[in-house]
Amino acid sequence: MSRLNPKIVVLVIFALAGIALKSALMTPKAENNKPNLLFIMTDQQRYDALSIAGNDELETPNLDRLAKQGAYFKNAYPEKIKYMISNYCGLVREIDDWVGEILKKLDELGLAENTLVIFTSDHGEMLGAHGMREKNVFYEESAHIPLLIRFPNKIKSNTRVDGYVSNIDLFSTILDYLEIGSHKSDGKSLHGLMDGN
Repeated sequence: MSRLNPKIVVLVIFALAGIALKSALMTPKAENNKPNLLFIMTDQQRYDALSIAGNDELETPNLDRLAKQGAYFKNAYPEKIKYMISNYCGLVREIDDWVGEILKKLDELGLAENTLVIFTSDHGEMLGAHGMREKNVFYEESAHIPLLIRFPNKIKSNTRVDGYVSNIDLFSTILDYLEIGSHKSDGKSLHGLMDGN
């Protein structure tokens, strides 16, 4: 069976993301007081592929701003090959640039103060660690992911959560913050951890 060309897959993903972004940015300002939700999930982003995580080789000012204005989860789990590292860092920087554009538009539309924003990834990336690449093993680099949550006036700025959490907790967290009511779930709301309880 032939494999898909990774460059074509990346281009298709960015084309779809661009269409979704254009549609979202053209939406008029909400007239009611119900909270909004912006949920951003990347593919294969390691937990330390953020400058706020101490990565000196990568600048992610918009993701750092998101973390500083909300909660940054330190332990969220769901020069070997230079070109691979360079491409990876370039893609993460492009994601950061687009997140910045989305956050800017939320500000322009007056929606930022009433929007729960979540940024995470489905898994990390080995990126040459232990002589491996991709996501197929449960080493730290593959299993540890970024998780940033911002909800102005509800989540204190610069909150850092050291407890171990998972993407399975996001469903309950979203229901909790958007006051939708509880539904059966294996996860638990992260509200208490962000409040320090």
